[in-house]
Amino acid sequence: MKVAQHIWKIVFIGLWLTAAMAVAAPDEAPLRLGVLAYRPKPQTREQWQPVATYLESMLKKHIQLDVYDNEELNAAASRHAVDVVITTAYHYILLRHTCGLSTPLATLNSREREFTLNAYGGVIFTRADHREITSLTDLAGKRIAAVSKDAFGGYQMQSLEFAEAGVPLPAGDKLLLTGQPHDRVIEAVIAGRADAGFIRTGVLESLIHSGKIDSGAVRIINPRNSPTYPFAVSTRLYPEWPVSVMPQIDKELAARLAAALYLLPHDSFKGPASVIHGFEIPANYDGAENLLRVLHLPPFDRTPEVSLADLWRTYRYWIVALIGSLLLLAGSSTGLVFMYRKSRQSLRDVERLSIERKYAEEQIRQFNQELEQRVADRTAQLEAANKELEAFAYSISHNLRAPLRHIDGYIEILRQNTQMSLEEPAQHYMRLVCESAEYMGMLIDDLLSFARMNRIKLGAASVNSCVLVNEVIDSLHAERSNRDIEWRIGMLPVISGDEAMLRTVFINLISNALKFTRCRTHPVIEIGSTDSVNEVTFFIRDNGVGFDMQYAPKLFGVFQRLHRADEFEGTGIGLAKVHRIIERHGGRTWADGKIDEGATFYFSVPKHS
Repeated sequence: MKVAQHIWKIVFIGLWLTAAMAVAAPDEAPLRLGVLAYRPKPQTREQWQPVATYLESMLKKHIQLDVYDNEELNAAASRHAVDVVITTAYHYILLRHTCGLSTPLATLNSREREFTLNAYGGVIFTRADHREITSLTDLAGKRIAAVSKDAFGGYQMQSLEFAEAGVPLPAGDKLLLTGQPHDRVIEAVIAGRADAGFIRTGVLESLIHSGKIDSGAVRIINPRNSPTYPFAVSTRLYPEWPVSVMPQIDKELAARLAAALYLLPHDSFKGPASVIHGFEIPANYDGAENLLRVLHLPPFDRTPEVSLADLWRTYRYWIVALIGSLLLLAGSSTGLVFMYRKSRQSLRDVERLSIERKYAEEQIRQFNQELEQRVADRTAQLEAANKELEAFAYSISHNLRAPLRHIDGYIEILRQNTQMSLEEPAQHYMRLVCESAEYMGMLIDDLLSFARMNRIKLGAASVNSCVLVNEVIDSLHAERSNRDIEWRIGMLPVISGDEAMLRTVFINLISNALKFTRCRTHPVIEIGSTDSVNEVTFFIRDNGVGFDMQYAPKLFGVFQRLHRADEFEGTGIGLAKVHRIIERHGGRTWADGKIDEGATFYFSVPKHS
């Protein structure tokens, strides 16, 4: 690596010397140098002014230094009001795609006290006295401060860590955007306006070293141990800032600028400018670009790249469900074709044919053609596998329901016209197709309901669970009518969450208890709760048929059933809904039971301040 660096320096120095010989007099037009300020602007200007002075002497050209925040630098680059840009990796990639910024000429080396750095990362921190926050998962639903969503080291690096950990990013009033500099984020957390904060590496240590904050005031979340990196860091490390030029700068001037940057001695500056410790050959910024693609951030927010592996990992349950639906539909079609052929043979033996019968034959023929095309279309969509969950839900609701209605309608037409001519086995097949179509309709409705749960925005309100449970029990009057049920309802607390979705949880669990105690002469259903430091746990216990604990891990999966459909009705979606709702609330679901001795279902919801 060092040999390559020396070769690059020799090449650029040669270009610069050649160009310098061709320059007879200083150019009067200034070279506009734009620098992003992640600390206070006066401090940033004081740090970079010696660099501007140095470049002015080397290039024999007046250097105009301008300090910007993110939005100001975007605007300046858009109107070509800046010539040289020194900014974060994210900002460089965005401006390269939107304003034609060049590939990097050089990468900054920074110096923090005795450390020379060519990379930096993001820091996630909280106040030291927030003992309940120890990991990324504990930050779900918490108030988080950041300078802006455009801050690479102060928001986007942390966002990737949250996404990979499956923790939702803060939104709405849970996200406090302070604006530059990063010092404001630390002030917001220490003052209690936010539970945690996002900043870039080195800022905390700088404020502690200068005595502005106490070293024991904050605590790092998701710390990453890096033997060669001297500062606290919570994310991956990414290359330091690149130096690039706008399209209006010619190659000769760009080469002279690069050579001058490489020639800058590492210990040239004192005071505030000492944080700038020279420049080196451009680093690889592919990691930063990959971060933007994964998070679908500009300029990759319009056409995200989704691989088949990503699609399977995200929608595997829906793909399996769709394949099952297609197989069920194909089986129904085969049976229908078989019956249709038998019915035609029987109809030929009938002496007089009515006009309603001719119409039915034509409709059945058209239906078979449409059915074959629909099956082919659905199969092609599955092979493509590049549609998101909305496309799956739309396909199920609008394209699979229509064939079901056709099957039901045309079977009824067949039954009316062939009742006297079809043998009992054929009539039995017709009944099976009708029952399969009805059951498939129930599966589709439950799948749609399950799919919508991810799109519904969770409300945050105080919910009186005691009142909610009694309302749910009253609404299930049909399931409990004419039954002598012993209800044991304990003291239930007020919790925080989405009332409508929590009502769905209680409806599914209480209706399950009613269903599986149906065979008991003296059914007992108990509903209660327990309280801990961080969460409230609810339980619904019954003395019904129970289940074998070896199948407990399957209970909350989609279409997972432990009893035959002829024993207990249902589609296997109810407990999956419960799991998804509680998971979105940041809680847990589990169960225990014994065969013929009953079952207990538990769910927990976290306490919110």
